[in-house]
Amino acid sequence: MSSGRDVRAVRARVAGAGLAATALVALAACGNGSADADASGEGGLGEITWVNPAPGVEAWQNVETCLREAADEAGVEVKVVGASGGSQDARATQRLVEQAIASGTDAISVLTAGGEAILTSTLQEAKDQGIYVATMESGSTTELRNFDVGLDIPRFAEDVAAEIAKQDGPKKVGVLSVGLTGTPKLFNDTLEEALADVEGAEIVDVVTDNGDVTKDADLVGDMLTAHPDIDYVVTNAPGMMAGVETALREKGVIGDVSAFALSFDDSTKAALESGAARGVYVQRLCDVGTLTVETFVALAAGEDVPKDVPVEAEFATKDTYESYDVNWG
Repeated sequence: MSSGRDVRAVRARVAGAGLAATALVALAACGNGSADADASGEGGLGEITWVNPAPGVEAWQNVETCLREAADEAGVEVKVVGASGGSQDARATQRLVEQAIASGTDAISVLTAGGEAILTSTLQEAKDQGIYVATMESGSTTELRNFDVGLDIPRFAEDVAAEIAKQDGPKKVGVLSVGLTGTPKLFNDTLEEALADVEGAEIVDVVTDNGDVTKDADLVGDMLTAHPDIDYVVTNAPGMMAGVETALREKGVIGDVSAFALSFDDSTKAALESGAARGVYVQRLCDVGTLTVETFVALAAGEDVPKDVPVEAEFATKDTYESYDVNWG
């Protein structure tokens, strides 16, 4: 489990290495007239390709903004690619990674959550060609990564269980999951283990949208029909709350059933106000973009970097969500 202090320590370590690497890039530019990257780490970093998993989701837009700012500051080119819309598509991600490899990029940052099996061979090809690979919000489930930046996934699940434990009354839980393998499975399994220690708590159903948020309202509605005793709906990916609130409204159960959601957007803030959401797990999303760049730069400088680079995260409620600045999401 990562504390805020752990996060600051990791960031200080990466930032120190990043300063050294930035100096190397500058020296290369002065001495050779170019700061082109060498993915072996001997000549700095030229281009990062960032695969936006769902460009229509506000959380990922925030990550992109901070990633671009960090890349500009480091003097590194960044290419952002992504399929349109708010749903995650592992096959589309695979094609975009293949294109990035063919283009000769130096580093690739990608969300693998739920799509590890599809992406493994493509990421292996990237590594074989000397391209650095970072994952985002994917936890420890992708062994091919040089590093992951984002939520500590087990801690996320444990924090959800801790919030449920604080609630009065019965605690029957339904989970809306982005997938059933890899990172989502790590979350779901950890949540089940943590809830085993909470009196009266039980996961009664897990349904998956496989990254397609347009299915969420129907999935949650069907789950509530099958299990009318559900008290809480837990989501494990951004962009799901709109569908969850639609289902709760259609069933007429807002006030009786509430959700624990992930990441700020218009729908999660509205759900806190309406009572459809009991809490929203937020993180310093800006740091996902910033630390991705800083860690790539450090890696290219030949520095040892942490395999997992966590960001700060905590629950926001109706009473507290307006106190968070734009770096949180």
